[in-house]
Amino acid sequence: MSEPTRSETEEAHTSLETRALDLLGSIWALVDNFLGLVGSEARLAGLTMAAMAAAAMAAMVMLISAWLFLQAAFLLWLVHNGTSWTTGLVALAAANVCAGLALAAWVKHASRRLSFPATRSALKPQAQK
Repeated sequence: MSEPTRSETEEAHTSLETRALDLLGSIWALVDNFLGLVGSEARLAGLTMAAMAAAAMAAMVMLISAWLFLQAAFLLWLVHNGTSWTTGLVALAAANVCAGLALAAWVKHASRRLSFPATRSALKPQAQK
């Protein structure tokens, strides 16, 4: 078998170089398309999260107003059944304070689980245990 001529070698080199550049161009296009997809999905996720936050805030406003209307109705019922306005308002305020303190105590107790105590204990070196 004879050795390739200089022109054949140059053509093979040029062909290989062209293929390598085409491959790099294809890889770049793939990466560019993928990053575009990631960017579009991130934008959609951000907009969805903002809409969810707005809906949650609107729901909280509605729940708070419903709670206030229920308290107003209860106060009117108390007054209608002979309780003074002052006594009814103080009773509702005290009930709200007690409920708020109970929730605050639960949050304080539940927050201890947020520090991953078992995981931190497992990660400590044996000498410190």
